[in-house]
Amino acid sequence: MSWNDGLDSNQIAAASYNGTHARLIAGPGTGKTLTLIRRIIYLIEELNIDPEKIVILAFTRTAKREIFRSLRTLSSHLKIYPNWKKSPNRGK
Repeated sequence: MSWNDGLDSNQIAAASYNGTHARLIAGPGTGKTLTLIRRIIYLIEELNIDPEKIVILAFTRTAKREIFRSLRTLSSHLKIYPNWKKSPNRGK
């Protein structure tokens, strides 16, 4: 499995963007959370960014849970093992 499996061209462009700031504007159900998750994997796999240096912000608890669940699942498939075993308790 690769970081870009199943992404469309717009999602690939967003996930692999190499600028300093990015804003993703899209409607409900368009894959924003999936794109964010794949961007994190891209940063780790392709750019060798230390997972401890990545800050993830989510506006809802549901999004936070989905992000951490997906990262835990993907990290075992991709053979990367950052400290995603447990979601942080901030913003319970």
